[in-house]
Amino acid sequence: MLSVAAFAFPEVETPVGWTRAVKGPRVWLVPPEADARIVLAPLQARVRHSSPPMFLDQVLRLEADRFPRPDDARAEIVTSKQHYPGLVADIVSPTLDEHRCYAVYSTASVLAVMFLQSRPARVAELRPLFLALAASVVLPESEVPPPSKLEPWDEL
Repeated sequence: MLSVAAFAFPEVETPVGWTRAVKGPRVWLVPPEADARIVLAPLQARVRHSSPPMFLDQVLRLEADRFPRPDDARAEIVTSKQHYPGLVADIVSPTLDEHRCYAVYSTASVLAVMFLQSRPARVAELRPLFLALAASVVLPESEVPPPSKLEPWDEL
């Protein structure tokens, strides 16, 4: 089995009744009805002059092959618990029957992304919880912390 250095992630509380698991290079928060999840991606070092709109645009372009028309995503402003700026945007794939709501943030040295992945039928229920988690996210005050230990990759 492969081992890799542990990643640093945005900090959020696991909602009551949900489970938290490391899946590959991400953290998954999964509700009791396991047909949805909130995914925390590893923190990334912020490139000079990058911003939440640029980062969100990059994330949505990476999804363009699975989610048509990412340019139609309307961004809403959100802030972290420490008042760092961020954006939230929703994208939907009718062919995959999947809805995603992305939240991206930046500090002076870190970029962070988390997203809700669910069936469109559950968005009305789960999006408010996701937005509350997004507003409570805690980001490091300085650069991306170094890896702390070795962890096995979980199978997806």
